Amino acid sequence: MANTGRSNNTYILWGGSLSYYTGKARSYLIKKRIPYREFYPAHPVFQEKILPALGFFVVPVLEAPDGSIIQDTSDIIEHLEERFPEPRLNPSAPVQRTIAALIGAFGSEGLLKPGMHYRWSFLAQQENFLRAEFGRCASASRDRSQRDAAATPYMQE
Repeated sequence: MANTGRSNNTYILWGGSLSYYTGKARSYLIKKRIPYREFYPAHPVFQEKILPALGFFVVPVLEAPDGSIIQDTSDIIEHLEERFPEPRLNPSAPVQRTIAALIGAFGSEGLLKPGMHYRWSFLAQQENFLRAEFGRCASASRDRSQRDAAATPYMQE
């Protein structure tokens, strides 16, 4: 776990609307009512602090108020569950916890291929959303044509 030296009361979720796993982390933060702000990885702070601290590009990344950086959705949820135990979202009983983990693994890993199929196999319906979101993740520009150009490498087959 790296540390950016940042400190305030709000968590920062680095990710994007198109990110399957960012959606899982975002849902957890919302359900637990944990104060957070979400930023795209094109933001200069991600480029200057988060990326060098991790050593590779990945989302989602959670930056805690104390500046610590947690990467991987499961680690993010575990980190937050320790700090915000109520309401408890992970079962405490061993059998229920195991079953919940199996269901969670199926939802996260087992449904990834169908999710990607529906994302990319219906490109005519999805292209505007995908291009806009990949552009926001890849470019901090406010100019849509520049964001669209930044998205192009990610839209290649």
